[in-house]
Amino acid sequence: MAITLSNIVRKSSGNQFKMTATATFDSSYATGGEQFSAATLGLAYIEDVVVNDSKGYTFDPVIATGGLTCKLLAYWDDGNATSDGALVQVTSTTDMSAVAPTITVYGK
Repeated sequence: MAITLSNIVRKSSGNQFKMTATATFDSSYATGGEQFSAATLGLAYIEDVVVNDSKGYTFDPVIATGGLTCKLLAYWDDGNATSDGALVQVTSTTDMSAVAPTITVYGK
């Protein structure tokens, strides 16, 4: 599935861009994360991504395909720290449509 990006603010410094946006997940989280592309932000490629926690979820950005895409993996505390660790990836098909963290994307 894909993430919807909105409220995009673009700043430049030389040939590098810093983009901030709201990243809204969809209604059925996919194990392995939800993806957005550099092209969605008007970038040739993504160099780094910082994601703020949102509504009790923590995120791990994974830049792939040479910086053309980024997947955001969502993690949460399921209350079973003794059996599976402090945080686990959100279960597949979880409705995350109310989750919209602010992201900062650096790229060219």
